[in-house]
Amino acid sequence: MAGDRAPAGGRSEFGEGWGRGARIADSERISYIPGAMKTVFLFVASWIVSLCAYVGSCALFYRQTISPTSADFLGAALCSFVAFAVAFCGVYLPALFALRRLLHGVRPAWPFPVLATLLGVLPAASVLFCWGGALRSLLGPEASLFYAMFGAVGLVVGIGFTRIYGHGSRRRERFPF
Repeated sequence: MAGDRAPAGGRSEFGEGWGRGARIADSERISYIPGAMKTVFLFVASWIVSLCAYVGSCALFYRQTISPTSADFLGAALCSFVAFAVAFCGVYLPALFALRRLLHGVRPAWPFPVLATLLGVLPAASVLFCWGGALRSLLGPEASLFYAMFGAVGLVVGIGFTRIYGHGSRRRERFPF
């Protein structure tokens, strides 16, 4: 019934703007998702992007296709997930939060993807060193696939971090750096 509906932005029994007819923009709906959930989404999305980068660089550099059900892909997925889970919680997030504190926000935004991309070398090097057992394994052909994989992770994590945790910088506009 038309008489039941509160006007958009009007008052209802739930408070300002929460009537049956109230409309919420998509960007406002996303802001209601808690920060922890956004961080989990960033983790999963960046890991999926890393797998796509692995398959894409395998096809681009070596002209080899890889099946998602093959043992090579499943091994790379499992090892990268474990290494990335440790690196995300132990390296990426603490370093990006420290950079945000150092810069008093996320402006300028460019240092965050750069730092996260550089930090991507750590999990790639640890996986390659565990598999190869020597420093020479860090320069092998498999190394370029993992460097592409974690380079893509760094870009996604750095850009995603600025989008998720950038709200605090809007309140601190007086710090232009």
